[in-house]
Amino acid sequence: MPRPGPRSHHYLCHCHCHCHCHCHCHRACEGTGRDAAQGRPPARPGGRRRPAHLPGRTLPALAFTGTDGDAVRLDAVSDGRWVLFLYPLTGDPAADIPEGWNEIPGARGCSQEACGFRDNLDALRAAGADRVLALSSDRADYQRALGDRLHLPYPLLSDPRLTLADELRLPTFEANGQTLCRRLSLVLRGATIEHVFYPVFPPDTHADQVAQWFRDHRDA
Repeated sequence: MPRPGPRSHHYLCHCHCHCHCHCHCHRACEGTGRDAAQGRPPARPGGRRRPAHLPGRTLPALAFTGTDGDAVRLDAVSDGRWVLFLYPLTGDPAADIPEGWNEIPGARGCSQEACGFRDNLDALRAAGADRVLALSSDRADYQRALGDRLHLPYPLLSDPRLTLADELRLPTFEANGQTLCRRLSLVLRGATIEHVFYPVFPPDTHADQVAQWFRDHRDA
C-alpha cells in the first residue's frame, strides 16, 4: 500500500495524562477496556511478539528536523545509550476521533506516553540515557503544537512516509486506509539497537519501565 503523504489528522489520542501539564485531553484513553482492567496488553493478532530481528541492527542514516529546529541523523545521535520511542500519531485536540479508533490495539495513549517521558526525563538521564527522541507520522507542525501544548523537553521527529519503519521492518497497522507504525521503544548504544520494548502497554507508565531498564543495565 502506498505510504500516506502529508494529510489532515483526525486521529487524536484522547487521554487524561495524570501529569503536571495543561493537557486539553479526555479520559477516553485511561485504559483499553477489559484488557486494561485485567492488567494485560490488548490483543495484537500477529503482533504480540517482540520484533526479534531488531536487536543488533544499526539505525540507517536517515535525517530529520526535530521540533527544536536541529537536524537529527539517526545514526549519529549519541555515542552512548539513548532512547527512541515511536508512536502512531496524535491530532487536533478539537477534532473527534473516528469510530473504531479506540478499539485499535496500540492506537491510543500517545499523549500519555509523551507526558511520561517528559516527567521521567531527569530519571532517565540519571540512569544513563544521553538523549530521548520521539518519532511519529505526524506532520512537523502538529508535532510543534504538541510539544508546546504538553511542554515536552525533548525533540519530536516527523516521518510521515514511514521511512524508518520501512528500513527496519517495524510492526505497523492499518487505520482508515493509512499505514501507521505500532508503538514501540528502542534503547540504542550509538547507532546499534540494544533493546526493544514491544508491545508498549500501558503507555502512561512506559517511561518508568524504560528508566528501570536503564538502572538495571547501568554497568552492562
